[in-house]
Amino acid sequence: MLRSYSATVLRRSQLAAAAMMIACYLLWAAGEAGRVRPWHLVSAIPLAAALGRFAVLTGRRTVRPVEDMIARDGPMLACEAAWLSLFIIGLGLG
Repeated sequence: MLRSYSATVLRRSQLAAAAMMIACYLLWAAGEAGRVRPWHLVSAIPLAAALGRFAVLTGRRTVRPVEDMIARDGPMLACEAAWLSLFIIGLGLG
């Protein structure tokens, strides 16, 4: 099914979805109250980095499943851990 789409269209769609995700996340974080807001706003940085890393990983020619790329890539795991840590700190302050 995806073979009927061009690589350019798929890549642009991926980048547009990532940009919209970051924008929505920032809008949500900005709406948080009190001491939680700064932590959740800062947590958008590793989220953006993870989405950027995902774009790099999916831009490579590979036969590896996407799940393997997400779960076994060191920089991606670091982004995920940083996001989770900042998010949990924010929850603890709320």
